[in-house]
Amino acid sequence: MKIRKGWKKGVTTILASAILVSSIPSYGAAPRFKDVSASHWAYTYIEEMASLGYIAGTGDGKFLPDAPKGILNFDAAMSLMARLTNPTTTEKTNASYAYNALLNELKIEDWAKEGLAIALYKNIITESQLRTISKNGQIKKPISKINTCEYLVKAMGLEDTAKNKQIVSLTYKDVMSMSAIQTKYVSVLIDAGVLDPKGQGDGTFGPNTQLTRAVMAKMMSTAYDYMKGNPTTPTTPTTPETPKNETETLRTVMIKISDVGVYKFLMVEDTNGGEVAYQVMNNTSITVDGKATTYLGLAEGQEVELSIKKGTKELISVKATSLEEEISGKIKYLNSTASKMTVEYTEDKKTISKDFTVDKDADIYLDGKSVYLKNLKEGDLVDLKIKNAVIYDIEAESKEKKVEGIIKEITPVKDSRDKEYNITIVDSKDNTYKFLIDSKTYITRNSRVVKPEDLKLKDEAYIIAEYDVVKDIEAKVVKKNIKGQIRGLNIAFNQNTEVTILNQETKKEERYILGKDVYIRVDRVITNSRDLSVGHYVEVVTEGDEIVEIEADSKGLEASMLGKIQYINSRTREITLLIENFDLDSSKYGDEIAVYVKSDVVVADRNLKSISFSDLRRGDRINVIGSYDGFSFIANTIQLR
Repeated sequence: MKIRKGWKKGVTTILASAILVSSIPSYGAAPRFKDVSASHWAYTYIEEMASLGYIAGTGDGKFLPDAPKGILNFDAAMSLMARLTNPTTTEKTNASYAYNALLNELKIEDWAKEGLAIALYKNIITESQLRTISKNGQIKKPISKINTCEYLVKAMGLEDTAKNKQIVSLTYKDVMSMSAIQTKYVSVLIDAGVLDPKGQGDGTFGPNTQLTRAVMAKMMSTAYDYMKGNPTTPTTPTTPETPKNETETLRTVMIKISDVGVYKFLMVEDTNGGEVAYQVMNNTSITVDGKATTYLGLAEGQEVELSIKKGTKELISVKATSLEEEISGKIKYLNSTASKMTVEYTEDKKTISKDFTVDKDADIYLDGKSVYLKNLKEGDLVDLKIKNAVIYDIEAESKEKKVEGIIKEITPVKDSRDKEYNITIVDSKDNTYKFLIDSKTYITRNSRVVKPEDLKLKDEAYIIAEYDVVKDIEAKVVKKNIKGQIRGLNIAFNQNTEVTILNQETKKEERYILGKDVYIRVDRVITNSRDLSVGHYVEVVTEGDEIVEIEADSKGLEASMLGKIQYINSRTREITLLIENFDLDSSKYGDEIAVYVKSDVVVADRNLKSISFSDLRRGDRINVIGSYDGFSFIANTIQLR
């Protein structure tokens, strides 16, 4: 049955949101689901959570508790865990205000926005984590058991308990596949009765297994029971009550944040475009995007609404809006232990140095590879994404690069007065690097100092570059012996003849030029390039991209082939063979090839006993040895396999 794309997406949304309900929680009659009988192992948990209003069925009387239809996706799981925290109306409003823009940016579906906003607001998940999950396309993918454990611990308010846990004793066979903090999350949930210490019953925990709706219902039910018996009282900062006629309000932009001894001050623009400082008091209420924070959550450049005690410079409250920045510059100072970075960049033709904190969950890439902060170095170029002076994304380029590979291309820079060249290197993993050679580049080839024009294609080269400019090149001629077949000849006036060869070993086409003093023999006769033809099998000696010797055979090259007989014609002595292995051509497993059998061919059985050609049958596997000219295969010897 064909399913229309739009219908399929709708079904996915229905299944993902079916386990959720709109109120948090709403008590009522316990629902019954047609596919969850009283004998189902999760019956009690599902009924309890449904009666409390945390979960619901699919609308057709079913719950879909088990795999494969009951696998729980990340967005649905996060929404459920956020509901366990019983957020207030104010918290839901603040969460939506603070994170609606982010959720729209990540294209979160409407039904999942409230749950994810609450999860972010209550630090069940960080913004950086959510961005990474979205970037990896995991929002609508199944959530793993171990990730659920981490988020559930945070939803239950047990993160500090987990982090401070000194002794963890888990006996699962796969415990080594979990990180140290993950084992603490699991241990805390076992202590709380949410997880069974026996694991999956086979001695394993299965950290990467996917969660079903039934398993999630059990985890929620046991977590709910624990939280009901161990309530926590959140501490939310409140704004000190000050009579309205004793306050002043200023909407402005933060210019500078400074400490003077034990006192903290905010420097902002006043209504006349000047600067004015206000003092942050011990009881000053501070929020960013509606979320309570501390003095450390403020950043220069933020738009702020200040409530000031009339007639003073004392701040009653600070309401700030997050500042998003993107900066490209160079690392001037780096302290990876303290997660501090100073970046130098240019703005309006001015050089600026600015200090930042690096988020512990920041995405960091160096030369296209994911790395840790400690792998970066001062002088590296960086593209930064910053929120409130905290870096959450770094794309870095090494100041010094060391590359070893083969020269793929080297060309002079057009209209360059300094005789600059562009050079392209390909390493052993087929990664391509492009650099600039300038007048200061030091170049050697085979231990001799040379000029850029002396370098040849296919030379091996070791390059040290600063940013994209080469400081040093050590090149050497690569001498190779190659067997293969001529696939192309390009002869042009006043230019070296270009030869395309299908390399017998690599099964790839490679291009070379005939050297000035190339030695050529065709069918054992010394000759010149005019006697070379497409289809000739050759043995060549190359130095870099030049052929210095070439031995050509116009009749074909000896080869062996293994395959299965698809068709046999005894009259014409022709076989159609389904290839299993061929040591010359680019033909691959499953291709067919015609094999012509000469009258004096030697045919043998598996014991090397001579048999007749007429004894061969369709379906026989045979090994054929003969000559191949690129089009047809002439058999000399055939042996049954």
